[in-house]
Parts: sequence; C-alpha cells; structure tokens
Amino acid sequence: MDIKKIVGRFSVLANISLNDASKWFNLCRESADEIKSQLREGINEKNYEDRLNAAAAVLSFYKYILCTASKITSVSITTGTNSAASGIADRKNMIEAANLMWKNTRASISDILKDPDFIFKGVK
Repeated sequence: MDIKKIVGRFSVLANISLNDASKWFNLCRESADEIKSQLREGINEKNYEDRLNAAAAVLSFYKYILCTASKITSVSITTGTNSAASGIADRKNMIEAANLMWKNTRASISDILKDPDFIFKGVK
C-alpha cells in the first residue's frame, strides 16, 4: 500500500488539508497495517493496491471520526433546539455515516480478506 496515497485520500474524506492530515499519519499507517494483516495468504498486495489504499483511507477516516467525535459541536442551531442534544445527534450521525462507509468499503475488499467478516470495531 502507498501511505502517501492513503493520507491524501484520508485528507479528502476528512475535509482537512494535507498538512493537517499528516498529523494523522500514524493512524493511517496503523489502518493500512491492520488491513494488510487480514489479507488472504498468497494475495499480491500490488495487484489490489488501489482498492487497499482506498480501504485504508476509509478505515482511517472512521477511526478519525471516533477520535474526534467528542470535539464535534453542532454546526447549526435553530431557536428552541437544545444545542447539547444537537451536538450529540451530529456526533452520532457522523459516527454512523463513517461506520457505514467503512462497512461498504470492507465489503468491496472481502474477496481478498482471510475473514470476509473482518471489521474494525470501535469502543462503545
């Protein structure tokens, strides 16, 4: 896998600059290593590099959302809406969306994984 491509794609998903994304380099590397450890025996990583890079970026994004969710605040508050409840709903929606993105991406590489049901599980 190409860590520079993973970080670049991660920066797009996270909507952050490449400079800011570089602060998450280790998270991206860990995600790539995690996926690599799940590849079926005999799989030539180079033959699937684009798919694996994309999967590592999405897994990194999911982990990033889990790491940063506590810092997310409500982006729009209307009169009569409890801002704390809005912030919680925003965080929950972002985590659910990132998780769904990871599940769909994982499914797209399931043919080359040891365990097609492999999934990164976040702490609840």
